[in-house]
Amino acid sequence: MLKPQISCCAYWTALVLTTFVVVEEAWPESNSQQRTTSRRIIYNDDGGKMKNMTHSSIESYLSSRLARLEDTQVDSVFFCGHDDWAGAFYESEVDGVELRASSALRQLLCEGIDPMQETIDFCHQNNIDIFYSFRMNDIHDSFSGNIGQLKQDHPEWLLGNKDRDHPPVDTSNRTLKECIWSSLNYDLPPVREHIMRFIREAIERWEWDGLELDYGRNASLFPAVFEGRSATDEDRKTLTIFQRQIRERANAAALNRRRPCLIAVVVPETIEKARHVGIDIERWLEEDLVDIIIAGNGYIPFSPAAFEMISVGRRHGVPVHIKVNANTGGSGHPYHNYIELWRACATNAIESGSDGIYLFNTYDSKRYYNHKLELFNELDSSDALRFRDKLYLVDWDFTQWGYGGGDVEFYMPRNNLLPLHLADKENQVEFTCFENIRRAISLGKKPDIILRLGVEGLKAGDEVTFVINEFLLLEPSSEIESDGIVTYEYVLEPEQISCGTNTIRANLVQREVEATQAAMTVAELWMRYSE
Repeated sequence: MLKPQISCCAYWTALVLTTFVVVEEAWPESNSQQRTTSRRIIYNDDGGKMKNMTHSSIESYLSSRLARLEDTQVDSVFFCGHDDWAGAFYESEVDGVELRASSALRQLLCEGIDPMQETIDFCHQNNIDIFYSFRMNDIHDSFSGNIGQLKQDHPEWLLGNKDRDHPPVDTSNRTLKECIWSSLNYDLPPVREHIMRFIREAIERWEWDGLELDYGRNASLFPAVFEGRSATDEDRKTLTIFQRQIRERANAAALNRRRPCLIAVVVPETIEKARHVGIDIERWLEEDLVDIIIAGNGYIPFSPAAFEMISVGRRHGVPVHIKVNANTGGSGHPYHNYIELWRACATNAIESGSDGIYLFNTYDSKRYYNHKLELFNELDSSDALRFRDKLYLVDWDFTQWGYGGGDVEFYMPRNNLLPLHLADKENQVEFTCFENIRRAISLGKKPDIILRLGVEGLKAGDEVTFVINEFLLLEPSSEIESDGIVTYEYVLEPEQISCGTNTIRANLVQREVEATQAAMTVAELWMRYSE
């Protein structure tokens, strides 16, 4: 499907006039679910602090992560209480599910203290909804090879084979199968039955506000997908029936306790990619099997792929949240440390019509960001973000760096991303920027606009020129070479930036005609407002 080219903010602004409005309804007599669009910021917690707690103290555990969310704009926590379907951070009664816990957590459990309930209570005491986040096919054990007892006992349940598919010591060039070999095969009834027992236990033991079915962890559900083909119609039918069963279970729990149990799903950015992995999202919406859509895995927040999913969700009255992953940029480009980047991501999400922003991997402030609590206090609305400094980027194709497994391969549309190989004369990169510069100028807030482009692999005498949105960039304001990267900096005028999709092309003129490995690997657009 062709990506829409957006040239005006007015249309998208009109789409979001109803964003962030709470819809209050009386609890219905039927099994239909109550929905809300008031979730400004959804915060994902992988449960790591619970699993690995170092002190047998609920207070210490809560203060290590969740306490930072008090009095912030975070409306919902999506909390994961398991590694995979073979291990949980609580004592499960489901056959084959082992306790995975530090000695401190085990001590609390022995004392009769329930950290899961304490987590729920903390969120509710702070007016935060909490969903149980089910990672539908977690494959972290694909990399370590240390699989749990359940998978050891049932190797026939796996899509791959450890002896055949486990990645080599050098994982930089690992294949997709080597990344996801430990995936469970959803085509097998015993697998689906085991997962359903796990989900049912979590629903019935605790009163969650909802469930997140994270199909982004991991989308390798069926043999066809594992083999590199598209899921079949039968695969999609199987998953739809399974989704229907989960909805029925959530409805039953909701009616028993007389309060909603919503269902959120993480799906690829486009309908085509969702169908590829077996998710018939349009059918799910038609059957009312979904209450909240989380679009994508957050690795490409500046690419406009999620517009289609936003449109589909809006047509069915289902809110869509854009996910932003703190791994954006990868370990070599730690842009997550810049609050300006998160502001830009939130601006794009809001102005493109989404109902809020979903933060993933933002639980570790030491690793992922150094801007304290601004991340949870500045991203809720256009008003809060207006006239604040921002950093817009061209996204990266992570597969070019040997990064990630199915969460990247199956979820990322990989057109017009970095790196931009200069040998390809027809190639270009794209990014979205919904900064309403014209409005800023009309209010006397004209920003300084700086474009930085980094190119690797240039040889002596090579010359490169750039075009942004059909504007040829002339002399750069600065040109710096460091560690094999030449960075060109340009001061841009407002008319050179589109409110929506922006394109950048590069033209290389070589002194000698020979094959070139030169590539643009950095593209940053800074918006700086005077105080």
